[in-house]
Amino acid sequence: MDTKIVFLLTHHPDPRMLKRAETLSKISKDITMIFWDRSFSNPIPEEIQTKPIRMPDPHSFFGRILVDIRLFFISFRLLKRLKPQIIYVSGFDMLLSAIFYKFFNHGQTKLIFEVADLPGGRFAKRKIMKYISILTNKMIRKADLLVLTSPYFWNAYYKKVFPYQNKVFIMENFPQRVIFKKFIRRKHKKLTIGFIGAVRYAEQIKMLFDASRELKNEVEIIVAGGGPDYDYIKRISDNYNNVKILGPYDYEKDIVNLYSKIDVVYSVYDADLFNVRVAIPNRLYEAIVCGLPIVVAKHTALADFVEKHGIGFAVSHKSVEELQDLIHRMLDNPKILDVCRQNALKMRDNFYYEKMEKEFLNKITNLVLYENLKTQKED
Repeated sequence: MDTKIVFLLTHHPDPRMLKRAETLSKISKDITMIFWDRSFSNPIPEEIQTKPIRMPDPHSFFGRILVDIRLFFISFRLLKRLKPQIIYVSGFDMLLSAIFYKFFNHGQTKLIFEVADLPGGRFAKRKIMKYISILTNKMIRKADLLVLTSPYFWNAYYKKVFPYQNKVFIMENFPQRVIFKKFIRRKHKKLTIGFIGAVRYAEQIKMLFDASRELKNEVEIIVAGGGPDYDYIKRISDNYNNVKILGPYDYEKDIVNLYSKIDVVYSVYDADLFNVRVAIPNRLYEAIVCGLPIVVAKHTALADFVEKHGIGFAVSHKSVEELQDLIHRMLDNPKILDVCRQNALKMRDNFYYEKMEKEFLNKITNLVLYENLKTQKED
């Protein structure tokens, strides 16, 4: 199958998108990534061609609008040059140029749009965002395949926006068995709790620091990753004696070793945000396949899953005291952690990426085959 595929990303390719590219390389050797290069992330494999668009990330709303306009023109020009049969979009900012190119190519290009977060962000409360949201929802309807990373996104939002369930694929953020089969659980002198991944939700990370401050002889905190709140977290960590900031990492090379450094996964995010209440982060699945207990925020779909399967604990995303009580319980009764580990290990075979990869490939292959058959009939 000789198919040219272009990824359009609003960020440096992260492990999720690199995993998608690795999967699609099984049906195409011609893959290019066009992305807004605003921060360092994981190294990109040499076989993937890249077209980075280097622009700073503005802090103002109107600055972001100007960036989006430039992203549109630059990415559209690159699409015209590359002439892809499939455009794989992640991020609402890049969707417009993909729509225009699809129209420019008389609808023959297949558009796949992946949603990792519901619409929102730091400018969500501005009145103009209401109209931008309406426009975005109309554009989404032009997608040939909508990929959702959380099964809850469909009922929570996209059922009304994209009422074509036969064109929806739920692609949860399962980790790859080939990477995590190397995981070895290690014992630590102190109870080690880790926040691993994009460093954001600073208030909730600080809450972990504060909850463990008085337990510095018994509890160690690890934060690994880069992200929008990294500089702030790095700065305040100097005020705590039991916190280690490990910084950005190479996912494929480092992720298993990072999980071997901890006993408990900390994944408490700001549950006041609608997206957090319905999203399922890959931290959950990584915790499951490693057999590590996970701590999450109450009143979220994630908390419902964790408590239902007995693989971790839920706390208020605003209560230092509640988190501190949980840490005391872990220290006083380590058996509750063993129960979570056993429950996770019993179910881990259901949460590897390879399990759904074949179905995902078939879905995309059928998209292209259908278009080729249609073109032949027209000829």
